[in-house]
Amino acid sequence: MKILVTRLIAEKALALARQAADADVWLEDRPMPREILLQKVSGLDGLLCLLTDRIDGELMDAAGGSLKRCLKRPTSN
Repeated sequence: MKILVTRLIAEKALALARQAADADVWLEDRPMPREILLQKVSGLDGLLCLLTDRIDGELMDAAGGSLKRCLKRPTSN
């Protein structure tokens, strides 16, 4: 399973995500730019993002039908 984590999250949660899947994690201390998110979402099984990440039809179209789960967290902590 391949997932994308759009922001740094608690190390314990990140370790669990990495155990469960091939996790691509955005490591910068700023939100992932929309253009990059739209590029990276293609072919993913899962997306773990923050409430500030816009999940809409454009993003779902970019995922190409492979996205099975999208989890939104209220904060990055």
